[in-house]
Amino acid sequence: MGVLVDYSTVMRIAYVVIILIAGYILSNIATRLIIKFSRKRHLIDLNNKNILLTLVQKGIIILALITAALYMGFKSFDVFLRSFINTIPTILTILILLVLGIYVIRSVVWLIRIFMSSTRIGEYIDEESNMHIINLFIFIVQIVLYLLLVHLIISYIEVESLYSILNFVIYPSIVLLFLIMFVAAFNPIKDYSASFYLKNAYMLKAGNIVRMDKMEHEIIKISNLSTELKTKEGNRILVPNRLLASKELMYEHPSKDIETLVSLKQHFVPQLKSHCGPACAQMALALFKIPSTQEELGMMMKTITRRNKNMVAGTHPKKIISAVDKYTEGKVIGAWIDFDKIYDLEKEVARWLADGALVIVDYKKKYLFPSAKTAHYSLVVGVKGDQFLIVDPSQKSGGVYFSDYRDVAVGMDTHSELINGKRGYIVLAPKGSAAFKRINDRLIYFHPSMYSRITKQLERRLNKMTNSVKVYETMPGFIKRYLKEYKKSQIQRVWRPEQKK
Repeated sequence: MGVLVDYSTVMRIAYVVIILIAGYILSNIATRLIIKFSRKRHLIDLNNKNILLTLVQKGIIILALITAALYMGFKSFDVFLRSFINTIPTILTILILLVLGIYVIRSVVWLIRIFMSSTRIGEYIDEESNMHIINLFIFIVQIVLYLLLVHLIISYIEVESLYSILNFVIYPSIVLLFLIMFVAAFNPIKDYSASFYLKNAYMLKAGNIVRMDKMEHEIIKISNLSTELKTKEGNRILVPNRLLASKELMYEHPSKDIETLVSLKQHFVPQLKSHCGPACAQMALALFKIPSTQEELGMMMKTITRRNKNMVAGTHPKKIISAVDKYTEGKVIGAWIDFDKIYDLEKEVARWLADGALVIVDYKKKYLFPSAKTAHYSLVVGVKGDQFLIVDPSQKSGGVYFSDYRDVAVGMDTHSELINGKRGYIVLAPKGSAAFKRINDRLIYFHPSMYSRITKQLERRLNKMTNSVKVYETMPGFIKRYLKEYKKSQIQRVWRPEQKK
Protein backbone atom coordinates (compact mmCIF):
# COMPACT_ATOMS: atom_id res chain seq x y z
CA MET A 1 0.00 0.00 0.00
CA GLY A 2 1.57 3.27 -1.07
CA VAL A 3 2.07 6.29 1.25
CA LEU A 4 0.44 9.48 0.11
CA VAL A 5 2.77 12.45 0.35
CA ASP A 6 1.55 16.02 0.42
CA TYR A 7 4.16 17.62 -1.80
CA SER A 8 2.90 21.11 -0.95
CA THR A 9 3.68 20.49 2.75
CA VAL A 10 7.12 19.17 1.90
CA MET A 11 7.82 22.20 -0.25
CA ARG A 12 6.61 24.49 2.51
CA ILE A 13 9.00 22.83 4.98
CA ALA A 14 11.83 23.13 2.44
CA TYR A 15 11.11 26.82 1.95
CA VAL A 16 11.05 27.34 5.70
CA VAL A 17 14.46 25.66 6.01
CA ILE A 18 15.76 27.83 3.18
CA ILE A 19 14.40 30.96 4.92
CA LEU A 20 16.10 30.02 8.17
CA ILE A 21 19.42 29.24 6.44
CA ALA A 22 19.18 32.43 4.42
CA GLY A 23 18.51 34.42 7.59
CA TYR A 24 21.54 32.88 9.27
CA ILE A 25 23.78 33.57 6.25
CA LEU A 26 22.40 37.09 5.88
CA SER A 27 23.09 37.87 9.56
CA ASN A 28 26.71 36.75 9.16
CA ILE A 29 27.16 38.76 5.94
CA ALA A 30 25.66 41.86 7.56
CA THR A 31 27.96 41.60 10.58
CA ARG A 32 31.03 41.14 8.36
CA LEU A 33 30.08 44.20 6.33
CA ILE A 34 29.68 46.26 9.49
CA ILE A 35 33.12 45.14 10.74
CA LYS A 36 34.74 45.91 7.38
CA PHE A 37 33.05 49.30 7.18
CA SER A 38 34.03 50.25 10.75
CA ARG A 39 37.67 49.31 10.13
CA LYS A 40 37.91 51.55 7.09
CA ARG A 41 35.99 54.53 8.39
CA HIS A 42 36.77 54.28 12.13
CA LEU A 43 33.34 55.70 12.80
CA ILE A 44 32.27 53.18 15.41
CA ASP A 45 34.13 52.56 18.67
CA LEU A 46 34.64 49.09 20.06
CA ASN A 47 31.75 49.06 22.57
CA ASN A 48 29.18 50.56 20.14
CA LYS A 49 30.37 48.20 17.41
CA ASN A 50 29.72 45.15 19.57
CA ILE A 51 26.24 46.45 20.44
CA LEU A 52 25.44 47.17 16.78
CA LEU A 53 26.68 43.75 15.64
CA THR A 54 24.53 42.02 18.25
CA LEU A 55 21.43 44.03 17.31
CA VAL A 56 21.85 43.40 13.57
CA GLN A 57 22.63 39.69 14.00
CA LYS A 58 19.77 39.01 16.40
CA GLY A 59 17.37 41.23 14.43
CA ILE A 60 17.92 39.40 11.12
CA ILE A 61 17.50 36.01 12.81
CA ILE A 62 14.28 37.16 14.52
CA LEU A 63 12.92 38.41 11.18
CA ALA A 64 13.82 35.10 9.56
CA LEU A 65 12.03 33.17 12.31
CA ILE A 66 8.92 35.38 12.04
CA THR A 67 8.90 34.97 8.23
CA ALA A 68 9.22 31.20 8.61
CA ALA A 69 6.38 31.10 11.13
CA LEU A 70 4.12 33.13 8.82
CA TYR A 71 5.00 30.91 5.86
CA MET A 72 4.10 27.86 7.96
CA GLY A 73 0.62 29.29 8.44
CA PHE A 74 0.86 31.06 11.82
CA LYS A 75 -2.00 33.59 11.60
CA SER A 76 -2.47 34.51 15.30
CA PHE A 77 -0.16 37.48 15.57
CA ASP A 78 -3.10 39.78 15.90
CA VAL A 79 -4.47 37.71 18.79
CA PHE A 80 -1.03 37.65 20.41
CA LEU A 81 -0.61 41.40 19.98
CA ARG A 82 -4.06 42.11 21.41
CA SER A 83 -3.34 39.91 24.45
CA PHE A 84 0.02 41.55 24.95
CA ILE A 85 -1.43 45.06 24.67
CA ASN A 86 -4.17 44.17 27.17
CA THR A 87 -1.55 43.02 29.71
CA ILE A 88 0.58 46.17 29.36
CA PRO A 89 -1.37 48.14 32.02
CA THR A 90 -0.90 45.30 34.52
CA ILE A 91 2.80 45.00 33.69
CA LEU A 92 3.28 48.75 33.97
CA THR A 93 1.43 48.83 37.29
CA ILE A 94 3.63 46.05 38.65
CA LEU A 95 6.76 47.86 37.45
CA ILE A 96 5.54 51.14 38.99
CA LEU A 97 4.76 49.40 42.31
CA LEU A 98 8.15 47.68 42.23
CA VAL A 99 10.09 50.88 41.50
CA LEU A 100 8.02 52.84 44.01
CA GLY A 101 8.52 50.16 46.66
CA ILE A 102 12.28 50.05 46.13
CA TYR A 103 12.43 53.84 46.28
CA VAL A 104 10.40 53.92 49.51
CA ILE A 105 12.55 51.20 51.09
CA ARG A 106 15.76 53.02 50.20
CA SER A 107 14.29 56.26 51.55
CA VAL A 108 13.42 54.56 54.85
CA VAL A 109 16.95 53.18 55.13
CA TRP A 110 18.35 56.64 54.34
CA LEU A 111 16.13 58.23 57.03
CA ILE A 112 17.29 55.63 59.58
CA ARG A 113 20.92 56.45 58.83
CA ILE A 114 20.21 60.21 58.99
CA PHE A 115 18.49 59.73 62.35
CA MET A 116 21.43 57.78 63.72
CA SER A 117 23.85 60.37 62.41
CA SER A 118 21.92 63.35 63.83
CA THR A 119 21.49 61.69 67.23
CA ARG A 120 25.12 60.45 67.17
CA ILE A 121 24.02 56.88 67.84
CA GLY A 122 26.20 55.76 64.96
CA GLU A 123 29.24 57.43 66.51
CA TYR A 124 28.71 55.79 69.87
CA ILE A 125 28.27 52.35 68.37
CA ASP A 126 31.14 52.80 65.97
CA GLU A 127 33.45 53.73 68.91
CA GLU A 128 32.51 50.39 70.45
CA SER A 129 33.20 48.56 67.16
CA ASN A 130 29.58 47.47 66.85
CA MET A 131 28.64 49.14 63.56
CA HIS A 132 27.66 45.70 62.32
CA ILE A 133 24.68 45.87 64.72
CA ILE A 134 23.34 48.88 62.81
CA ASN A 135 23.93 47.15 59.47
CA LEU A 136 22.20 44.01 60.74
CA PHE A 137 19.24 46.06 61.96
CA ILE A 138 18.95 47.85 58.61
CA PHE A 139 19.23 44.51 56.78
CA ILE A 140 16.32 43.09 58.80
CA VAL A 141 14.24 46.21 58.14
CA GLN A 142 14.93 45.84 54.42
CA ILE A 143 13.91 42.16 54.45
CA VAL A 144 10.61 43.00 56.16
CA LEU A 145 9.87 45.90 53.80
CA TYR A 146 10.68 43.87 50.67
CA LEU A 147 8.44 41.10 51.97
CA LEU A 148 5.59 43.60 52.34
CA LEU A 149 6.28 44.83 48.81
CA VAL A 150 6.04 41.29 47.42
CA HIS A 151 2.75 40.83 49.30
CA LEU A 152 1.40 44.04 47.79
CA ILE A 153 2.32 43.04 44.22
CA ILE A 154 0.94 39.50 44.58
CA SER A 155 -2.30 40.79 46.07
CA TYR A 156 -2.67 43.09 43.04
CA ILE A 157 -2.04 40.28 40.54
CA GLU A 158 -4.32 37.85 42.44
CA VAL A 159 -2.54 34.70 41.25
CA GLU A 160 -3.01 31.77 43.63
CA SER A 161 0.11 29.96 42.44
CA LEU A 162 2.27 32.92 43.49
CA TYR A 163 0.72 32.78 46.96
CA SER A 164 1.66 29.11 47.10
CA ILE A 165 5.24 29.92 46.10
CA LEU A 166 5.34 32.64 48.76
CA ASN A 167 4.05 30.28 51.45
CA PHE A 168 6.10 27.21 50.57
CA VAL A 169 9.35 28.72 49.25
CA ILE A 170 9.95 32.33 50.29
CA TYR A 171 8.74 32.16 53.89
CA PRO A 172 10.75 29.01 54.75
CA SER A 173 13.80 30.60 53.09
CA ILE A 174 13.42 33.70 55.29
CA VAL A 175 13.06 31.55 58.42
CA LEU A 176 16.18 29.62 57.40
CA LEU A 177 18.04 32.89 56.83
CA PHE A 178 17.16 34.12 60.31
CA LEU A 179 18.23 30.78 61.82
CA ILE A 180 21.58 31.08 60.05
CA MET A 181 21.94 34.64 61.33
CA PHE A 182 21.11 33.47 64.86
CA VAL A 183 23.73 30.71 64.72
CA ALA A 184 26.24 33.18 63.25
CA ALA A 185 25.49 35.56 66.13
CA PHE A 186 26.17 32.89 68.76
CA ASN A 187 29.87 33.68 69.08
CA PRO A 188 29.29 37.47 69.16
CA ILE A 189 26.84 36.89 72.04
CA LYS A 190 29.56 34.97 73.90
CA ASP A 191 32.03 37.76 73.12
CA TYR A 192 29.62 40.37 74.46
CA SER A 193 29.14 38.41 77.71
CA ALA A 194 32.91 38.00 78.03
CA SER A 195 33.43 41.77 77.66
CA PHE A 196 31.17 42.32 80.66
CA TYR A 197 33.20 39.74 82.58
CA LEU A 198 36.55 41.30 81.65
CA LYS A 199 35.46 44.85 82.47
CA ASN A 200 33.82 44.02 85.78
CA ALA A 201 35.44 40.87 87.19
CA TYR A 202 38.98 41.70 86.08
CA MET A 203 38.31 45.46 86.10
CA LEU A 204 40.47 45.80 83.00
CA LYS A 205 40.70 49.17 81.28
CA ALA A 206 42.49 50.68 78.34
CA GLY A 207 46.10 51.25 79.34
CA ASN A 208 46.40 48.24 81.68
CA ILE A 209 49.30 45.82 81.17
CA VAL A 210 48.40 42.11 81.12
CA ARG A 211 50.63 39.05 80.78
CA MET A 212 49.11 36.45 78.48
CA ASP A 213 50.82 33.38 77.02
CA LYS A 214 54.07 34.46 78.74
CA MET A 215 54.05 37.79 76.91
CA GLU A 216 53.17 41.28 78.12
CA HIS A 217 50.49 43.22 76.26
CA GLU A 218 49.06 46.69 76.71
CA ILE A 219 45.29 46.95 76.45
CA ILE A 220 44.45 49.52 73.78
CA LYS A 221 40.70 49.08 73.67
CA ILE A 222 38.04 46.72 75.02
CA SER A 223 35.00 46.69 72.76
CA ASN A 224 31.88 44.59 73.18
CA LEU A 225 33.20 41.88 70.87
CA SER A 226 36.99 41.97 70.99
CA THR A 227 39.98 43.45 72.78
CA GLU A 228 42.80 45.23 70.99
CA LEU A 229 46.23 44.53 72.51
CA LYS A 230 49.68 45.95 71.75
CA THR A 231 52.88 43.96 72.16
CA LYS A 232 56.23 45.34 73.29
CA GLU A 233 57.28 45.40 69.64
CA GLY A 234 54.34 47.69 68.86
CA ASN A 235 52.29 45.10 66.97
CA ARG A 236 48.51 45.12 67.41
CA ILE A 237 46.51 41.98 68.22
CA LEU A 238 42.73 41.70 68.05
CA VAL A 239 41.53 38.95 70.41
CA PRO A 240 37.86 37.84 70.64
CA ASN A 241 36.66 38.49 74.18
CA ARG A 242 35.53 34.89 74.67
CA LEU A 243 39.11 33.69 74.03
CA LEU A 244 40.68 36.36 76.25
CA ALA A 245 38.31 35.56 79.12
CA SER A 246 39.21 31.85 78.87
CA LYS A 247 42.95 32.49 79.24
CA GLU A 248 44.94 32.84 82.43
CA LEU A 249 45.78 36.52 82.72
CA MET A 250 48.42 37.97 84.99
CA TYR A 251 48.21 41.67 85.66
CA GLU A 252 49.17 44.18 88.27
CA HIS A 253 46.30 46.47 89.02
CA PRO A 254 47.85 49.94 89.04
CA SER A 255 45.70 51.19 91.90
CA LYS A 256 46.99 52.25 95.29
CA ASP A 257 48.37 49.54 97.55
CA ILE A 258 46.69 50.88 100.66
CA GLU A 259 45.28 48.07 102.75
CA THR A 260 46.23 48.90 106.33
CA LEU A 261 47.12 51.89 108.42
CA VAL A 262 50.58 50.37 108.71
CA SER A 263 50.91 50.72 104.94
CA LEU A 264 49.99 54.38 105.10
CA LYS A 265 52.42 54.95 107.95
CA GLN A 266 55.20 53.26 106.01
CA HIS A 267 54.57 55.44 103.00
CA PHE A 268 54.26 58.64 105.02
CA VAL A 269 57.13 61.07 104.47
CA PRO A 270 57.62 64.12 106.72
CA GLN A 271 58.51 67.02 104.51
CA LEU A 272 61.61 69.13 104.63
CA LYS A 273 61.09 72.88 104.83
CA SER A 274 59.06 74.11 101.82
CA HIS A 275 59.29 70.58 100.36
CA CYS A 276 55.64 69.51 100.61
CA GLY A 277 55.56 69.07 96.81
CA PRO A 278 58.58 66.73 96.60
CA ALA A 279 57.36 64.88 99.73
CA CYS A 280 53.94 64.23 98.14
CA ALA A 281 55.63 63.10 94.93
CA GLN A 282 57.87 60.74 96.92
CA MET A 283 54.85 59.21 98.70
CA ALA A 284 52.98 58.82 95.42
CA LEU A 285 55.96 57.10 93.77
CA ALA A 286 56.34 54.83 96.80
CA LEU A 287 52.71 53.78 96.43
CA PHE A 288 53.52 53.04 92.79
CA LYS A 289 56.47 50.93 94.08
CA ILE A 290 59.11 53.33 92.79
CA PRO A 291 61.65 54.34 95.49
CA SER A 292 62.86 57.95 95.62
CA THR A 293 63.94 60.68 98.03
CA GLN A 294 62.44 64.12 98.41
CA GLU A 295 65.94 65.62 98.47
CA GLU A 296 66.68 64.32 94.99
CA LEU A 297 63.21 65.14 93.74
CA GLY A 298 63.43 68.61 95.29
CA MET A 299 66.64 69.31 93.37
CA MET A 300 65.09 68.13 90.12
CA MET A 301 61.96 70.21 90.81
CA LYS A 302 64.05 73.29 91.73
CA THR A 303 62.12 73.68 94.97
CA ILE A 304 62.56 77.10 96.59
CA THR A 305 63.14 76.97 100.36
CA ARG A 306 61.58 79.82 102.33
CA ARG A 307 64.13 81.95 104.20
CA ASN A 308 61.73 84.65 105.41
CA LYS A 309 57.98 85.02 105.69
CA ASN A 310 57.72 87.41 102.73
CA MET A 311 59.58 85.12 100.36
CA VAL A 312 57.76 83.16 97.64
CA ALA A 313 58.73 79.54 98.20
CA GLY A 314 57.69 76.01 97.26
CA THR A 315 57.52 74.07 94.01
CA HIS A 316 55.77 74.92 90.77
CA PRO A 317 53.27 72.14 89.86
CA LYS A 318 54.56 71.83 86.31
CA LYS A 319 58.09 71.27 87.64
CA ILE A 320 56.73 68.50 89.86
CA ILE A 321 55.19 66.83 86.81
CA SER A 322 58.30 67.28 84.69
CA ALA A 323 60.64 65.95 87.40
CA VAL A 324 58.49 62.87 88.08
CA ASP A 325 58.36 62.08 84.37
CA LYS A 326 62.13 62.44 84.05
CA TYR A 327 62.93 60.57 87.30
CA THR A 328 60.76 57.57 86.37
CA GLU A 329 61.82 57.66 82.70
CA GLY A 330 58.22 58.07 81.62
CA LYS A 331 56.81 55.32 83.83
CA VAL A 332 54.79 57.92 85.75
CA ILE A 333 53.38 60.96 83.99
CA GLY A 334 51.29 63.84 85.25
CA ALA A 335 48.85 66.58 84.41
CA TRP A 336 47.96 69.91 86.03
CA ILE A 337 44.35 71.04 86.37
CA ASP A 338 43.98 74.60 87.64
CA PHE A 339 40.90 75.68 89.56
CA ASP A 340 39.22 77.37 86.59
CA LYS A 341 39.27 74.02 84.74
CA ILE A 342 37.69 72.07 87.61
CA TYR A 343 34.05 71.17 86.98
CA ASP A 344 33.26 68.82 89.90
CA LEU A 345 36.24 68.30 92.23
CA GLU A 346 34.76 65.36 94.13
CA LYS A 347 33.82 63.34 91.04
CA GLU A 348 36.98 64.30 89.17
CA VAL A 349 39.26 63.05 91.94
CA ALA A 350 37.17 59.88 92.33
CA ARG A 351 37.47 59.26 88.58
CA TRP A 352 41.25 59.71 88.61
CA LEU A 353 41.59 57.37 91.60
CA ALA A 354 39.35 54.80 89.90
CA ASP A 355 41.57 55.00 86.81
CA GLY A 356 44.68 54.18 88.86
CA ALA A 357 46.11 57.65 89.51
CA LEU A 358 46.94 59.59 92.66
CA VAL A 359 46.12 63.25 93.17
CA ILE A 360 48.22 66.01 94.76
CA VAL A 361 46.06 68.97 95.81
CA ASP A 362 47.45 72.51 96.05
CA TYR A 363 45.43 74.67 98.45
CA LYS A 364 45.55 77.30 101.17
CA LYS A 365 45.80 75.20 104.28
CA LYS A 366 44.08 77.73 106.57
CA TYR A 367 40.69 76.52 105.28
CA LEU A 368 41.41 73.18 106.97
CA PHE A 369 43.64 74.44 109.79
CA PRO A 370 42.79 78.05 110.72
CA SER A 371 46.20 78.60 112.29
CA ALA A 372 48.05 77.71 109.07
CA LYS A 373 49.51 80.66 107.18
CA THR A 374 50.91 79.16 103.96
CA ALA A 375 49.76 77.17 100.99
CA HIS A 376 50.37 73.46 100.95
CA TYR A 377 50.53 70.27 98.84
CA SER A 378 48.84 67.11 100.14
CA LEU A 379 48.31 63.66 98.64
CA VAL A 380 44.73 62.42 98.16
CA VAL A 381 44.56 58.60 98.26
CA GLY A 382 40.85 57.99 98.71
CA VAL A 383 37.32 59.35 98.63
CA LYS A 384 34.44 58.50 100.92
CA GLY A 385 31.23 60.34 100.25
CA ASP A 386 32.02 64.06 100.50
CA GLN A 387 35.40 63.50 102.11
CA PHE A 388 38.92 63.08 100.79
CA LEU A 389 41.33 60.72 102.51
CA ILE A 390 44.47 62.85 102.68
CA VAL A 391 48.09 62.03 103.45
CA ASP A 392 49.58 65.33 104.61
CA PRO A 393 53.42 65.50 104.75
CA SER A 394 53.42 68.40 107.24
CA GLN A 395 55.48 67.67 110.37
CA LYS A 396 53.21 69.83 112.56
CA SER A 397 49.66 69.10 111.44
CA GLY A 398 50.20 66.32 108.95
CA GLY A 399 49.36 62.63 108.99
CA VAL A 400 46.35 60.82 107.61
CA TYR A 401 42.91 62.39 107.89
CA PHE A 402 39.56 62.94 106.23
CA SER A 403 38.57 66.38 105.06
CA ASP A 404 35.48 67.69 103.33
CA TYR A 405 36.33 68.16 99.65
CA ARG A 406 34.56 71.53 99.69
CA ASP A 407 37.07 72.91 102.20
CA VAL A 408 39.86 71.78 99.91
CA ALA A 409 38.08 73.38 96.93
CA VAL A 410 37.80 76.73 98.75
CA GLY A 411 41.52 76.53 99.50
CA MET A 412 42.20 75.94 95.80
CA ASP A 413 40.19 78.96 94.74
CA THR A 414 43.01 81.29 95.82
CA HIS A 415 45.82 83.10 94.03
CA SER A 416 49.32 81.64 93.99
CA GLU A 417 52.24 84.00 93.48
CA LEU A 418 54.44 81.05 92.52
CA ILE A 419 52.04 79.91 89.80
CA ASN A 420 50.89 83.46 89.02
CA GLY A 421 47.33 82.17 88.91
CA LYS A 422 44.87 80.05 90.80
CA ARG A 423 45.79 76.78 92.46
CA GLY A 424 44.45 73.35 91.50
CA TYR A 425 45.59 69.75 91.59
CA ILE A 426 48.21 67.47 90.04
CA VAL A 427 47.43 64.00 88.71
CA LEU A 428 50.20 61.37 88.73
CA ALA A 429 49.47 58.22 86.73
CA PRO A 430 51.64 55.07 86.43
CA LYS A 431 52.16 53.30 83.13
CA GLY A 432 49.64 50.52 82.67
CA SER A 433 46.78 52.51 84.16
CA ALA A 434 43.73 53.93 82.44
CA ALA A 435 44.73 57.33 83.84
CA PHE A 436 48.10 57.09 82.03
CA LYS A 437 46.34 56.56 78.70
CA ARG A 438 43.87 59.31 79.50
CA ILE A 439 46.70 61.83 80.06
CA ASN A 440 48.42 60.70 76.86
CA ASP A 441 45.14 61.23 75.01
CA ARG A 442 44.94 64.75 76.55
CA LEU A 443 41.63 63.86 78.15
CA ILE A 444 42.47 65.56 81.43
CA TYR A 445 39.44 67.79 81.94
CA PHE A 446 36.14 66.47 83.19
CA HIS A 447 33.64 68.40 81.09
CA PRO A 448 33.40 69.33 77.39
CA SER A 449 33.04 73.02 78.25
CA MET A 450 36.65 73.03 79.53
CA TYR A 451 38.07 72.37 76.05
CA SER A 452 38.67 75.09 73.49
CA ARG A 453 38.08 72.59 70.69
CA ILE A 454 35.85 69.57 71.18
CA THR A 455 35.31 66.74 68.69
CA LYS A 456 32.30 64.45 68.64
CA GLN A 457 34.42 61.47 69.63
CA LEU A 458 35.99 63.38 72.52
CA GLU A 459 32.60 64.59 73.71
CA ARG A 460 31.28 61.03 73.58
CA ARG A 461 34.19 59.75 75.68
CA LEU A 462 33.77 62.58 78.19
CA ASN A 463 30.05 61.97 78.55
CA LYS A 464 30.66 58.27 79.06
CA MET A 465 33.37 58.99 81.61
CA THR A 466 31.38 61.54 83.61
CA ASN A 467 28.18 59.50 83.60
CA SER A 468 29.91 56.33 84.79
CA VAL A 469 31.92 57.85 87.64
CA LYS A 470 30.95 56.80 91.13
CA VAL A 471 32.27 58.19 94.37
CA TYR A 472 33.64 55.05 95.98
CA GLU A 473 35.75 54.04 98.95
CA THR A 474 39.43 53.26 98.64
CA MET A 475 40.89 53.19 102.12
CA PRO A 476 42.05 50.87 104.89
CA GLY A 477 39.26 48.52 105.87
CA PHE A 478 39.63 49.10 109.61
CA ILE A 479 38.90 52.82 109.15
CA LYS A 480 35.23 52.01 108.69
CA ARG A 481 35.12 50.65 112.25
CA TYR A 482 36.26 53.98 113.66
CA LEU A 483 34.15 56.33 111.56
CA LYS A 484 31.47 56.52 114.26
CA GLU A 485 34.05 57.60 116.84
CA TYR A 486 35.11 60.70 114.93
CA LYS A 487 33.93 63.95 116.43
CA LYS A 488 32.29 66.51 114.24
CA SER A 489 35.14 68.80 113.30
CA GLN A 490 36.70 70.35 110.24
CA ILE A 491 38.88 67.27 109.76
CA GLN A 492 38.56 63.67 110.92
CA ARG A 493 42.00 62.46 111.84
CA VAL A 494 42.98 58.85 111.29
CA TRP A 495 46.64 58.96 112.28
CA ARG A 496 49.12 61.60 113.26
CA PRO A 497 52.90 61.27 113.16
CA GLU A 498 54.89 61.64 116.35
CA GLN A 499 55.86 65.24 116.97
CA LYS A 500 59.56 66.04 117.20
CA LYS A 501 60.57 67.58 120.50
